[in-house]
Parts: sequence; C-alpha cells; structure tokens
Amino acid sequence: MLHAIPKESLQIPEALLPIITRITNYLDVSRIYCFGKRQFTKQQNSAIFKEDKEVTLAIHYDLLVFTIKSYPSGIAGLQDEIATTSNVVSTATLFLHREIHLQQLRDEQQYFFYSIMKPENLVFEQSNYYFKPLPFSNPKIPINNLTEVWKTRVETARSFIAAVKPITKSSASGSVIIFNLHQAAEQLCLGLIAVFLNYYPNYYHLPYLFSICAHFTDLVSDLFICIPENKKNLIGMLTQNVSYIRKEKPLVLTNEGLYFLENTLENFLNESNKLVAQKLKNDVESQIKINQ
Repeated sequence: MLHAIPKESLQIPEALLPIITRITNYLDVSRIYCFGKRQFTKQQNSAIFKEDKEVTLAIHYDLLVFTIKSYPSGIAGLQDEIATTSNVVSTATLFLHREIHLQQLRDEQQYFFYSIMKPENLVFEQSNYYFKPLPFSNPKIPINNLTEVWKTRVETARSFIAAVKPITKSSASGSVIIFNLHQAAEQLCLGLIAVFLNYYPNYYHLPYLFSICAHFTDLVSDLFICIPENKKNLIGMLTQNVSYIRKEKPLVLTNEGLYFLENTLENFLNESNKLVAQKLKNDVESQIKINQ
C-alpha cells in the first residue's frame, strides 16, 4: 500500500509505482529518492540474471532507500526479486541505508547523500516519521581522498589479476582463478563507484555492483553483458556469489575461457584507469572554478 505517499506533492512516474510498492511491502521504509533513470533490454542482463528473457525495453531506476529498522540481508532478496520479476516493465538498483546512518557519515561519504536528497528527487515519504536534519551542509567532493581510494583499489585488483597468471591450468585450479578474477572485478567496481558517485556500498554482490556502475558508465555493459552468447556462461561463473565459488565443486576452465576472462579483467582495469583519470581531472577543474 502507498498511503504514506503525499501524492499531491510528489510526482511519481507510473512505471515506478510497482517498484515502490514492492519495496514498501518488503521493508519498513521512511523515504525513497529517485536519482537515475535509463532504458535497457532485459536480454542484456541475461549473463548476470540467469536465464535469457525476451528482448523488451524496460525502465531502470536508481533509488536511495532509507529504512527505520536494520535489514542486514534485506537488499539481497529484494534486489533479486526486482531484477528477476518478469511481469514488470521497470526494475531498480537499490541503495539501502538506515535513517540513523545519516547522523554517522564520515566526511568523505557526505557528498553523495547531500547531492541526492533534494525535494525534486523524493518519491516516497513516511508521513508520521520524524526526520532529523542533515548534520552537514554543502560538502565538497573529497578529491584527495578519492585519489587514494582509487589507487588502493586498482593496485589490489592488479594483484588479484597477476596472481592468476602463474597458476597451472588444471581442472582443480578453475575455482582459484575465478575467485581471484571475481575479487579483481569487485575492487575495480568499488573504486569506480567511490570516484564517480562518492558512494561506498554496504552490499558487495558483483551483479549489484555492476548495476551501480551502469549509472555512470557503459563500460561494464560493454565488457560483461553485451558479449557473445558462447561467453555468457564464463561471465556467469565470474559473477556468482564468492561463497559459491569456494564451496562448489571445482570449476573447469578451458585455456580459451581463461584467456577471455583474463583479458576482460585487464581491459576493465585499463579502461577504468582512463575513466577515473578524466573524472578526477574534471573534478579538480570544477573545484578551481568554484574557488575563483
């Protein structure tokens, strides 16, 4: 039910209403902000979200969701449900946080929330909840911090990729290779998200990180989603939950499959470096103009 939404004051796209209903039925929500909207074909996501689906255009939303209670695993089940529901023409990536977290943000985390929590982005609000004012105002992009964050993430990713190269290509080594490359992809995604959104996710499932990256770049789609059909099973192995990679029976990789994944991750690292360098350069130039 959507009784808490003051419809006279909020402009809510019709395609977004089923998503809001599903979220508010699943979680004790205080407010929701919509800060991104794009079209995609469901077929493009088939490498990540299991079986192929019809090629149908859908609207994808980026939603900052605040809850009153704590839901340690809430985003996992809800995100999967939204992503795999076939009778809905809209999907969403959720950025899930408790209201209390707003009072506990570190300096480098403030810009993301401040830039999104605008009246024009509000699509749901619990009318009987008392909202504390934000404990900060007009935070700046923490450029120096982001530079260090990216440096750490990219070097960690580089180490995981390098660790794969000397591994003997045998049936028993597939899981080790996939684990290392999965970790590399995760590190790069986290670094990109920090630099482009000033955001630090609290949920690390790789398909989820891919969906966040899609908010600001097509790179992930180009490398991991819009790929030949005969490569999609390899990406499916890469993006599965890391605990499954460890526990499942040994994964078997052919040399061709191994080289494809290695090359994909190396391309991801190199192209990400270029994107980040340009983004940080733009941020510095923007900051100089503001200070003049």
